[in-house]
Amino acid sequence: MSGEAKRVADTNRKHLEEQVEKTSDPFIRAKIYTLIAQHIETSAMAGAKENFTFKVLDPPRVPDRRTSPKRAMMVLAALVVSLFIGTFAAFGKECAEKLKKKTKDRVQDERSAT
Repeated sequence: MSGEAKRVADTNRKHLEEQVEKTSDPFIRAKIYTLIAQHIETSAMAGAKENFTFKVLDPPRVPDRRTSPKRAMMVLAALVVSLFIGTFAAFGKECAEKLKKKTKDRVQDERSAT
């Protein structure tokens, strides 16, 4: 790519130098010299840097529809997980209360038996 950029800049510079010789207007000559300077700079940069230029294969465009974040899926997953956690917490609490009551009853039975 940098070789192509350098070749294009050199070709344009040569063409502009030919145009300078054909014109006699000082204002147009000044503009052409400015363009020549830009092409010389482009050629020098293309030779100095490896990835100076690149071609855009596909222009950027806005996608047709969003892909992420999937808010509906996240809300649904949060709902299902929270339902499972709530159910297990309720069963766990009930089980703990039953165990506590059983141990209290057992301790009272042992005291009354002695």
